Amino acid sequence: MLARMAAIVFIFLCIAAAWAALGATVMTRTATQDESLKTAVGQLWGAQQRQLAPRIYYQTVQQTRVETAQGGKTVTETKNETVNHPLLLDGSDVQVDLNLDYRQKGLLWYSTYRVRFDGKYRVTNYTDAEREIFFDFSAPNQSGVYDNFRLIVGGKEIPNLPFNAGVLSHKIRLATGQSEIVEVGYGSQGLGEWWYDFGNEVSQGKIFSL
Repeated sequence: MLARMAAIVFIFLCIAAAWAALGATVMTRTATQDESLKTAVGQLWGAQQRQLAPRIYYQTVQQTRVETAQGGKTVTETKNETVNHPLLLDGSDVQVDLNLDYRQKGLLWYSTYRVRFDGKYRVTNYTDAEREIFFDFSAPNQSGVYDNFRLIVGGKEIPNLPFNAGVLSHKIRLATGQSEIVEVGYGSQGLGEWWYDFGNEVSQGKIFSL
């Protein structure tokens, strides 16, 4: 009787050890493949998105004198330098619609999402002169997929959007104290997280709604 019980216990321990080894192997292989599988999902669906707030500024041209040595003589040259002067957005009303959509890769499930973004921004020239105000809007991911990307200034949609390295740039001429409403919208998709980022150099904001 004792021998039979000992045999049953021995078989149970062997089976438990085998299942534990199998589980550990699966967990280890899953953990090591997680990053590569996530990269693969990101390439097919889209990576994490971080939407930067628009950057607005005006430009001035300043003359600088540069001295160089040429043939034993000092030569003074005058060069024009373009300087950007940042401005604060006068108001931001941001609407973001996120819809979770799980995707499986290998043995893992990943949190992918579809996003619909609509931002309405008030741009004001609070300087003492009429200015061309630059409005720069960065796409959250240069390799992302976007549909119905639109820019509306003063109620008029701007055709043939000028993108440069993932940045949409538009100039608005405003008199002193004049304001204009700029709207930006798009549909896209991403993985894991979605962020709205004010930018590294921003220390204050005005009338912000998300």
